[in-house]
Amino acid sequence: GAGRGGRDAAGAVEELLGREPARGGGGGGGAGAGRRARPVDPEEARRGQADFVKVRDWRGGRGEVGDLEVERVVASVPGAPRGTGGAAGGPLFPELVARMRLLEAQGELGVAGEGRLPPPGEWALSGDHLADFLRGLLAVHGALEGAVSAGSAGGGGGGPEGRHALARLEAAASLPRSVALEAALGTLGGPGPASGGSPPAEAKAYAQYLADLGRVAGGEGGDESQAACLKIVAHFFALHLMHATSFQNLLAKGSARLGLPSLSAAEGYRLAGSSGGPVGALQAAVDAAGGEVSSAEGIESVASEVRKAMQKTTVLVLPLAKPA
Repeated sequence: GAGRGGRDAAGAVEELLGREPARGGGGGGGAGAGRRARPVDPEEARRGQADFVKVRDWRGGRGEVGDLEVERVVASVPGAPRGTGGAAGGPLFPELVARMRLLEAQGELGVAGEGRLPPPGEWALSGDHLADFLRGLLAVHGALEGAVSAGSAGGGGGGPEGRHALARLEAAASLPRSVALEAALGTLGGPGPASGGSPPAEAKAYAQYLADLGRVAGGEGGDESQAACLKIVAHFFALHLMHATSFQNLLAKGSARLGLPSLSAAEGYRLAGSSGGPVGALQAAVDAAGGEVSSAEGIESVASEVRKAMQKTTVLVLPLAKPA
């Protein structure tokens, strides 16, 4: 359901930024909680159930799978057929979360140079740093909204699946963040001097990438336009997931430190009929988009872009990653 998927996603993002996930269950125990893998369920195996785990003791490579000591389950990917909405069917959001968690376990995600950054608890979260961060978010969210709009309108050259998926995202009218981010900047005051009023370089580059995707998605490029539309779905997932979890928390902490009203840009962050707060709203929108994609190839086109989307999104925190 939306609640469990949202908790899994939030926990994965917390792990990505080097903190303990703020949830229980699902992710297994910590480093000292070695446990044996549970027996293989033949019915799950028949359906393709897969658990990606971090193994504590490989027993010299000679042990049976059921005898290995598991440090934690990184991701569980249900094997039940994606049951509705065509050949691919079923909810897309949990599938993207599982892909994200697997990539994180493989060391494919995280902030560039993260090992040299101070822990998030030591970040200054000054007014200047927050201004730079907000301007970057505004640039990227604005570019994403433009790309979604361009792709959903389309030029008629691409396949309908991608355009219809983006139309579902555009219909989630509570999710765009540009207006709320502009209001947050207004609450904070003038631009941060480190950026001269412009978005940081990482945000500019990401915004340009999204604008380029939008241009191709809205063109007459046939398969190329379709592929661009599906990539945009992955970036919608990644950017909103980060904003609804860690980014919101960092902005709320920064505004409290400055004695200002909330800068979290969370106003109206809901979707009618969804549950679980902003992450639930995002899950409902992404699942609706996934319902428009009937082919396994289309679903994989979305999932395969998650790596790039998460990498580009996580570097947006760099303006904040400065010690007090």
